[in-house]
Amino acid sequence: MSTQPVDNLERKAEEQRRLIHATAEQLRGKITNAKDRLEISKNIGKYLFAVALAIGATGLLIGTFIARSKR
Repeated sequence: MSTQPVDNLERKAEEQRRLIHATAEQLRGKITNAKDRLEISKNIGKYLFAVALAIGATGLLIGTFIARSKR
């Protein structure tokens, strides 16, 4: 029996292991990036002014609507 097929299978298995490890590393990186983007404490500081402005404008519009409807 020849060792050639066994050597080929071992090389293929090694290559598949490398690909699996590379894919796992890419997934870990993507998960880390997603966690960073979804972290609330970072996003609060980043978008606090815009959210406060939107809430204020909404409150102003609702207040104006309520005040006009009571006339």
